Amino acid sequence: MDCEESDLYKQQQIEQALLTCPEGPDKDELVNLKKNIEELLLLTDAPSTSTKAEDPLSDEYALFMAEMEKEGVVAPVKDQALEAFKHVEGMKCRAPHKHQWGDVAYHNAMICSIIPEADNEIKVKQCARPLF
Repeated sequence: MDCEESDLYKQQQIEQALLTCPEGPDKDELVNLKKNIEELLLLTDAPSTSTKAEDPLSDEYALFMAEMEKEGVVAPVKDQALEAFKHVEGMKCRAPHKHQWGDVAYHNAMICSIIPEADNEIKVKQCARPLF
């Protein structure tokens, strides 16, 4: 649910409670509660607007790092992560193997290679190719 949708839903719930409440001290309390909730929503939305102000700097940094990678000054994140796991190749391990009937058993294996799968520019998920 989007932030605007949740705010709209909250406003509708408050309005519905005010419409169903009879005149009297309870309705006055609900009106005060509505004002307090609206003020609280404004205060809690303030940090989200301040993080949007930080986005231009992070965008600028990402552009800068992309330029540096093009020039060859900085190694790409993918290469750095791949190098960190390069020493694992050739090691023995126990790897899960799924049989045709659906049972999963662990067998002796050796890691042949590391395959990078880039989720985004910063995180790199590593996948090992085992040899059974």
